[in-house]
Amino acid sequence: MISGEAFVLEFPAEAQHVGTARSFASALVRQLGGADEMVEDVKLAVSEACTDTVVSLGGRGAMQVRGYPGSVGLRLEIDAPGRFEELQGDGPGSAVSSAARLELIRSLFPDADLAEGADGPILRFTVPLG
Repeated sequence: MISGEAFVLEFPAEAQHVGTARSFASALVRQLGGADEMVEDVKLAVSEACTDTVVSLGGRGAMQVRGYPGSVGLRLEIDAPGRFEELQGDGPGSAVSSAARLELIRSLFPDADLAEGADGPILRFTVPLG
């Protein structure tokens, strides 16, 4: 769906929809002329952000991925009501660090930041386009 100047995808916060979010964001980058390496970085960043939200919400609720094309690149925003904090997985040795997910995203996109939205955190970062 196109909303104003943004491309928007809304979907349930369930694991089976993470791939759809990844495909949506990578298609935007490709359409706007992003390099193949950038497409792969976007796929990873979106997957990590969405996975954190799915784990945090336990499959309940909804998420949004928005893309805003601009002169400096594609600004991606992910409504990420996940906590980006330490979470415990199922079983011994399976602690999952959502803080590590956030650090991974920041290593790919140094301008990545969390802003407080009406329904929780919003992860934002800019994808340079060439």
